[in-house]
Amino acid sequence: MWHWDDHFKATRSFGKDDYDLSSSLEQWRAQKPWGHQSIFQLDISKFRKRVDLSTPKIRKALDTTLLKIFPSFMTNGKTVEVQEFTDVGNGCVLSAFWTGGSAIIIWDGSTHIDVNLFLEKESDEISNGFKNSIKAEIPSMSVVLDDEFPRGTGRVINFMEDIREKPHWV
Repeated sequence: MWHWDDHFKATRSFGKDDYDLSSSLEQWRAQKPWGHQSIFQLDISKFRKRVDLSTPKIRKALDTTLLKIFPSFMTNGKTVEVQEFTDVGNGCVLSAFWTGGSAIIIWDGSTHIDVNLFLEKESDEISNGFKNSIKAEIPSMSVVLDDEFPRGTGRVINFMEDIREKPHWV
């Protein structure tokens, strides 16, 4: 463990010119984002009465959400393929695949649901709409974790909207 020294005084201050940033700049330019992944977890709020969850209730929430978020699939003859797996412990796994994305929902059989949403198009609007629709369909649940990640190639760490010609640190 580091020993704290109350009387420490730095002898030198370091700036960006003191570091070789060339590999960082190469990585910045090499990244090619082309997807958006959202992972969120829902849990029954500790302030609400216990609500009985079931595979059919969670499946209905997914189906309703898909209809709300992607209504064009029903009118353009496209389909969303949804599979349901109930032989995985006490809960279930639901998977939905469509052109341009996928959603995987894992229910632990008790009070916890994990949702992994992948979109080939970066869209906070679709991602948030999906999450809000699931929450609206199962109002007894609260979001306890919410993370979003860019996906792509070239060690991608930024969404397309965050990539500028020249990063701020150069």
